[in-house]
Amino acid sequence: KMKAELGGNAKVIATGGLANMIALGYMLKLTNFMDADVIKSAIEKMVPPSKAALIAKNVEAIDLGYNYEG
Repeated sequence: KMKAELGGNAKVIATGGLANMIALGYMLKLTNFMDADVIKSAIEKMVPPSKAALIAKNVEAIDLGYNYEG
């Protein structure tokens, strides 16, 4: 349901396999269990160089979820 409510950009990202990252961003906002910047930093450190292009997409998906006003 959240994917449909987020709008066009989220639909594109979610269909690209990043729905989990959108949900993570939203969960971070709701629970404050961890700072979003810590997660983003961890992604940058853990994603192998061969998949570095995925870092920006994952960070964008986290931001979409975090900034969701639902």
